[in-house]
Amino acid sequence: MTKIKELIQDFKLNQEILGVREKVRRFMHVLPVQMGELH
Repeated sequence: MTKIKELIQDFKLNQEILGVREKVRRFMHVLPVQMGELH
């Protein structure tokens, strides 16, 4: 039973990591645009 809980926690952690990576990817995409507007 605890094994299932561990798997669920790992899955949630992976989802969080993917979400963070997606945000970083979007941020890196938006950043040059904002830098271009500043100059």
